[in-house]
Amino acid sequence: MSALTRGRFFGALLITAAFTAAVFAVAPMIGRTWIPWTATGVDADIFARLRLPRVVLGLLAGGTLALCGASMQTLLRNPLASEYTLGISGGAAFAALLAGETVLASVPGGLQAAGLAGGLLSLVVVWSLARRRGGLPPGELILTGVTLSLIFSALTLVALNRISSTRALQVVRWLAGGLETTGYDAVRQAAPWCAAAAALLLASARDLHQVAAGEDLAASRGVSVPRTQLLAFLGASLGTAAVVSVCGPIGFVGLIVPHAVRLVAGPDARLALPLSALAGAGFLALADAAARALSSPQELPVGVVTAMLGGPFFLWLLRTRNRV
Repeated sequence: MSALTRGRFFGALLITAAFTAAVFAVAPMIGRTWIPWTATGVDADIFARLRLPRVVLGLLAGGTLALCGASMQTLLRNPLASEYTLGISGGAAFAALLAGETVLASVPGGLQAAGLAGGLLSLVVVWSLARRRGGLPPGELILTGVTLSLIFSALTLVALNRISSTRALQVVRWLAGGLETTGYDAVRQAAPWCAAAAALLLASARDLHQVAAGEDLAASRGVSVPRTQLLAFLGASLGTAAVVSVCGPIGFVGLIVPHAVRLVAGPDARLALPLSALAGAGFLALADAAARALSSPQELPVGVVTAMLGGPFFLWLLRTRNRV
């Protein structure tokens, strides 16, 4: 792969941004009926209140999840790593579910803060259990994260048995991962947290690029490896918590998109992270538009679509890694 130059950096960003812009232009028009941007009357109201906010939320959520996954894959040097396989998503979802049954549900930022605490707790547990003298074994981290996700899933089922049947149906729908929204309230709730996560992760891209080459080599070049790890974990937990609190746990976006970006653009984190954010935004918004169109008249949650795509992709990654 050629060295990262200014021309290559901005050229790749421009191409990926064009893809995301095209999705933004087309996705709001797709649904049970085709509604153009120039619609009037009832169609215009549906477009402005339902479809456009949903696409914006999909862009925000997809970009954040892909950026979180890219940072974890770079830090751990493992294409199987993501906020989903490391247990961050499961911990954030369980904590947000519990917070939703308390006074925190009515506090601005309460669910996001609870999700952040749950995601960070998951990472602390995974890191503590998998850490060995001399570094972080990526394979053990993934195994521990998947196990922890299963534990949180079981705890979530226990919690569902403690709430009313009406609320349980709402929670089950939320756990499937969806972008259903009316207006921009969900976007406003998640956007500040997603922006903070993006700032942390993108600011760490240069150091993550060094750490990906080896912790000892990065340290010899003046990179504070523990600080880089802490910022990456904090940013990934923050971004995941923000998305989970409003959309539910949408899986595999942070696994598929960063891996595809690296296959095309190379492993350099300085390029892979921003490209993953842009590509992830377009990917999730497009997947949701496809779900709306293909499952009409019923709406299929986008989390189901990403799981159907991501499950086989995860198995393929496992198979190709075992061949190495």
